[in-house]
Amino acid sequence: SASVSSVAFVDKDLDKDELGGLATWVAVADDSQVTHYAVYLVDVHSSRSQVGGYFPPGTNQLDVPVDTSQGGFQFLAVYTKSKFVEQSKPPTFNISDAPSDVLGLDFIDKDLDEDELGGDITWSDPI
Repeated sequence: SASVSSVAFVDKDLDKDELGGLATWVAVADDSQVTHYAVYLVDVHSSRSQVGGYFPPGTNQLDVPVDTSQGGFQFLAVYTKSKFVEQSKPPTFNISDAPSDVLGLDFIDKDLDEDELGGDITWSDPI
């Protein structure tokens, strides 16, 4: 089978509806017919948006840039392509986008000079 396996992605972007982090997969064992890999964000209706360009055989990771819009897509898919056709049913990974907003942000300015700030900033860690 000319399909990658073990697709994984850890979202390191802390903003809601934005992604960023390392996508990994196990490359095709016999890639003699593979001309390249392509990584897409995919939804349940098979709409998709390519992330990055095309990657040569042997590639097994992609650094998804921070601030990449999730755009309603639920999955990350890694397609293989031969000189004849692109894979129609690639393996996917279910994206988990969990924003991390601090809570209870507080600052009291103790600096008496105009246009200057001084004091402690406090917050609670994200849940």
